[in-house]
Amino acid sequence: MTHMLLCRMFFERFNVAGFTYIERPLASLYGANQISGVVIEIGQDETDVIACFESQLHHGSSLSIPIGTRDCERYLAQILRSNSSATAALSPPELPVDGVELDRRLIGLARHLWQSGHVKIPIEGDKEKEEEGNLDIAALLVSGKERTIIEAANSRKKPGQTKAEREREEREKEMAAKDLISVNYLDYPAIIVGKERHRFCEPLFEPLALNHAIPLQTVVEMDGLSYPPPVVPRDLDLILPLQTAVHVVVKATPFPQRPHIYFGLLITGDLGNIQGLGLALQSRLAPFLCIDRQQTETPIPQFQATLARTAKVPEYFAEFRDKGDLLAAFLGCGIIAKMTFGDASGRNFVTKAEYGEKGPPAILGLAPTLL
Repeated sequence: MTHMLLCRMFFERFNVAGFTYIERPLASLYGANQISGVVIEIGQDETDVIACFESQLHHGSSLSIPIGTRDCERYLAQILRSNSSATAALSPPELPVDGVELDRRLIGLARHLWQSGHVKIPIEGDKEKEEEGNLDIAALLVSGKERTIIEAANSRKKPGQTKAEREREEREKEMAAKDLISVNYLDYPAIIVGKERHRFCEPLFEPLALNHAIPLQTVVEMDGLSYPPPVVPRDLDLILPLQTAVHVVVKATPFPQRPHIYFGLLITGDLGNIQGLGLALQSRLAPFLCIDRQQTETPIPQFQATLARTAKVPEYFAEFRDKGDLLAAFLGCGIIAKMTFGDASGRNFVTKAEYGEKGPPAILGLAPTLL
């Protein structure tokens, strides 16, 4: 019924020339060059997990976890309460604010941190920065970091640096070594934030961490939303961690499909551009997999799930390189539209003539994902 209503709306209200339908998780997988996998879409207040095998979504095994972006924001805001630089800037001694207003400002700072790309999920075994003389030129060109390397080399060649410049450079190196950043948030003074910002996504993997977080009501009032938070409080003991939810979803699929599904972990939604989130999920799925089997140099799906692998938008899409997997669904829809509407036979979409003849039910027989 939803598909027919959408078909009717696009033809009668938007007057389109053709219409087809594809579900968003499937479009996200197509954008990541996959047809099988698990799509984890993180929204404001919940996270949806659904499995897909060879373009067929398993709706019966999908799960929705009542933890989203705003829960991570209020968790990080609670951590930032212990940051003296943040509290001094947001609530100066000469003009202090009450607890609720301070919570709102801290939540705004936490939101600014992750939206500005300052949050990265630490992963054990991360490769250190390439040593001088052992640079992978091809990898640098693909990742778009060649300009950074050139500027760093030119800065080392500048002769005659003043004492102030050398002190500033040493101070920047010290901050980089300690993983400290200086953040300019609204009109407040510069705020020094350390490694605690990387704990932003902990509630997704450990829901009990929200026991001491800032109340959800504060976030709702700050956003100016018309609907109140749930009257019945969420029992954090009954909320599945993200890694467990993914395992439960995959476990509900047929046994031979599981290795292929584990080979496509795709995180989209609001937090799709958080660096390291996919690898953090991959490492936490290890206890659910049979990792004792000998692996080949080129991993391939076995009969039993032995390895989980993250999927991402290919780097040859230059426009999406710096956006992570946030727009994977948009990219997938663009790919499907080009293939579908470019087909001369026109058997994969509804035309105006077919809509006038059959009405909204025409979409049920002409959309490949609905057959």
